[in-house]
Amino acid sequence: MPHGQTAYQALLDRIRKGFPSPMSDPVHDAYAIDAVTRALDRLDRLKGDTPHLGRIIANDYDRARAATLDDGMRSVEAVIDLMVPYLNGVDWWYHPLQQINVTSPVPLPALIANVLAAMANPNMAADESSRRFAEAEVELSAIVGGMVGYDTSRSLGISTYGGSGAVFYALKLMLAKALPDSAENGVRRDVKIIASEHAHSCKYNAMSWSGLGTKNLVSIPTDADNGILLHETEETVRGLLDAGHTIGGFICTMGTTDAFGVDDIRFIAGLRDRIVTDYRLSHRPHIHADAAIGWAYSVFNDYDFDGNPLGFSRDALRSILDTYLNVRHMNLADSIGIDFHKTGYAPYISTLCLLKEMDDIRHIARSKESIPYVFHVGNYHPGLYTLETSRSATGVFSALANLRFLGKDGFRALLGHPVEMAIRLRKKIEAADGCVLLNRYNFGPVSLFRIYPKGVDARVQYRRETEDSAFADDLERYNDYNRRLYYRIAEESRKGRCAALSLTECYRKTRYGRPIAALKSYITTPFVTGQVIDTLMDAVLALRDELDRTG
Repeated sequence: MPHGQTAYQALLDRIRKGFPSPMSDPVHDAYAIDAVTRALDRLDRLKGDTPHLGRIIANDYDRARAATLDDGMRSVEAVIDLMVPYLNGVDWWYHPLQQINVTSPVPLPALIANVLAAMANPNMAADESSRRFAEAEVELSAIVGGMVGYDTSRSLGISTYGGSGAVFYALKLMLAKALPDSAENGVRRDVKIIASEHAHSCKYNAMSWSGLGTKNLVSIPTDADNGILLHETEETVRGLLDAGHTIGGFICTMGTTDAFGVDDIRFIAGLRDRIVTDYRLSHRPHIHADAAIGWAYSVFNDYDFDGNPLGFSRDALRSILDTYLNVRHMNLADSIGIDFHKTGYAPYISTLCLLKEMDDIRHIARSKESIPYVFHVGNYHPGLYTLETSRSATGVFSALANLRFLGKDGFRALLGHPVEMAIRLRKKIEAADGCVLLNRYNFGPVSLFRIYPKGVDARVQYRRETEDSAFADDLERYNDYNRRLYYRIAEESRKGRCAALSLTECYRKTRYGRPIAALKSYITTPFVTGQVIDTLMDAVLALRDELDRTG
């Protein structure tokens, strides 16, 4: 310790070394770059032939619960070496064998934007504390608003904590419109919210946390493609109104995570307008499009499908066109939930709740007088109406970087390639003995399928067990069969010998109300190849044959 320097001053020198330099300092900047390089080098050592990083190690929660804070400091290098091992076993979304659910690898521009936003560390509550990051949020909202067909001079976007956050915002607007005094007096009577039975499960959280209660969620059955049944929807809504209930709004699904189910939002919007007239409603029930996945396909709104300049295969082009046709009317919704961390290839968490009419903010905004210590300058104060007061800019900045990186054609190619690979896989599934493709008429990068013992006519068996309750025992037996096969697939994927797939315990329900389990491939990585797809079914069928032999 230098003469005259106290212990804390000596520590302060070490602390300052662990921060980016406040001014340009070539020596310190080189040290920071070296630290980042060290971390990336340690990460690179964890990459391999498997769709996860490093080794899969059982989590030691007992050790974690016993953790305490050290007395002394560690060097930056020591902390890097301490932290990187936490990446062991994590799914590596870039890997060509990675086909689990719907999480995307993140391109370099979004990663860099994420780091830059973290370094600047703005608070998105107001432009006073976020400067041009506030402009980036408005810019992102305008780009996406234009993509989905909103009038961007009237729409407004709010970055939030995930698709669940977007649904929560929508539910708040539904309540505010149906019960204008609810913000002050609370929810004093029931309000019914309409959604399909396959709408995302966050609907239950939103109903519970809002105080409405899950009993006020009205779930409508779906058709074979997991879209909401239209006749049943209208019949149910009119029945509720005839009984004197209040309809707060509708949650329309624009692409489920399991089978890419899409609700007919044109019908829902028309129904909403008819009941407003027929029942002389005092409010206009709010429609929210949960387009966490499907929003991205709006990039094909002005694609030349006849000329097909990007050269997609005929099957892929038809699939993309059908997907686009299914989601193109989402601009009829009053709000749209958009997850950039799914089909936008941004890191978690990056979500936008996009409002068709910025005037809707008046339903949820607080007065400046209620927050007297902020919002004195500037022109953009989302902290007056957002659920969160403090909001990070990392999601906004990462998503904007990706859109600027990809443009329309890059985005189309990035979305189209998984569709090409999914079609290739579907053909393999349909050609394989003992396999049945479940979402034949759904589109996008997800394939759901069931596998049966060799020699079983899969299509006949599937039809029996899903349509006839006399075969309920068969359904349970083959649900368990696919479950046990999934565990073997997961084990082989950890060794790099098979693609990593998912299992859904309820792709949908049978006609007699029992859940149907299914294997699922959800392709997002641009690194997957035809060779990976060609060998996938071979590996799965070999594991099936092994399961038949050993039980």
